[in-house]
Amino acid sequence: MKYPQSFTNKNNLQYITELPFGYEGFNGSGVTAADISSDGQEILIKNYSKVYYFKKHINQTLEQSLKNDTQTVNYIIEPQGEAITWETQARGYYTLSEVGPFNIPPHLYYYQRSGTSVKKKLKKNPEIKYFDNTLFIEYDEILNNSKLLLYNISGNLILMEDIHKDNIKLENLSKGIYFIKIIPGNIIIKIMKD
Repeated sequence: MKYPQSFTNKNNLQYITELPFGYEGFNGSGVTAADISSDGQEILIKNYSKVYYFKKHINQTLEQSLKNDTQTVNYIIEPQGEAITWETQARGYYTLSEVGPFNIPPHLYYYQRSGTSVKKKLKKNPEIKYFDNTLFIEYDEILNNSKLLLYNISGNLILMEDIHKDNIKLENLSKGIYFIKIIPGNIIIKIMKD
């Protein structure tokens, strides 16, 4: 859509190109967010699992630059991570998650151009390890009514279990990225099933 857009008349979209990425193996397709640096020379495009970086070359249009080679840049997968923006001087970029079905406050992440990420301060997590299709749980403060909730990358609840044992079998899960939430509390842990 050409800028500036009309707020009173119909705006027409123009097909430019097809981007070679979607959810990287997850159901559905598409980009969740994108941004262009304030000098117009760099582009970030994200889906749920990765952030892609495009550099605009001299005398290229924006449309042409989207056909350039791309590279992935640092990104911590977040539940419902659907926003990205450059820092004003393009020294780094921010991503933001939504509240979504996990019912926790959104997290704002900052990634410095050097490649290091600066995360918001995290709460103490239980010791949860995933090995051989099994979750192993070590947590000193588990209460009698504690539950483990398992969500897929789209935020759909896949499993809910009372935590009354030190391991939970997950052999029936499909390959992919999952988020574990321990309740009561706001502890979220990411696992990947190969």
